[in-house]
Amino acid sequence: MASLREELLKLLKEDETFRLAVIGLLGITDLRSSMKNLIDAVKTVAENQAVILDLMKQVLKTIKTLYGDHVKLLQEVKSIREDQVKLLQELVFLREDQVKLLQEVKSIREDQVKLLGEIKQLREDQVKLWQEIISLHEGQEKLGRKLDSLGARWGVFSESAFRSGIRAFLERFGYRVERWDYYDGEGYVYGYPSQVDLDVIVRDEKLAVAEIRSSVSRGDLSVFRRKVELYEKVTGRKADARYIITYYIGDRKPRELRKIARGLGIRIIEPEKLVRR
Repeated sequence: MASLREELLKLLKEDETFRLAVIGLLGITDLRSSMKNLIDAVKTVAENQAVILDLMKQVLKTIKTLYGDHVKLLQEVKSIREDQVKLLQELVFLREDQVKLLQEVKSIREDQVKLLGEIKQLREDQVKLWQEIISLHEGQEKLGRKLDSLGARWGVFSESAFRSGIRAFLERFGYRVERWDYYDGEGYVYGYPSQVDLDVIVRDEKLAVAEIRSSVSRGDLSVFRRKVELYEKVTGRKADARYIITYYIGDRKPRELRKIARGLGIRIIEPEKLVRR
């Protein structure tokens, strides 16, 4: 074996033809090996390329999906922007309505202040009116007492004379006394046509009607009431007070007659009673 190796080495050194043949054989073997390696590499590259193509297909599919999502997203963004514009417009309208509402609230408050002022003025006027009414009642009370006192002092029993005295007395204290005469053709007062008369007392636009009698009975109250109603109907003037001035109540139950008179809105003035006060 050793000699064979030595012989081959010798031939390689000395025999050029043999050496070239060996080199050729060795080159073919390396070429085949390289070719095999190259084929294996190409095969591997082809396999890798197939994998890459699959990956590229998946990437393209993903890109297509992402593009579709991107388009949808752009549409949603566009819709959101349009909704935002609408919201901004509604906000502008709301602010305008708010300004109008504030103006209305301001106007209502101003009207409320005016109304409160008017209510205050009405209350003040009402207080003054009540004071005037109270003063009028007090004046009527004093007038009644003075009229009765005057009749009692004079001891007058003539109705015509007493009427003249009462008129003079009232005019002296600033009252205006009018005589109302009217022919009742329909017979409203007595039930048949007759002449009707009343004494009308006026002061500070307040009006009272009176009848002076030497005595009064229950029937006289009804007659006097109808006289007043006829007067108000004919003249259109409303009586603020109704008086019957008399010396004597011709009824067995004077208190009951006075109660009936009050129910009819009539005040009976008795001079003697007020003089004793």
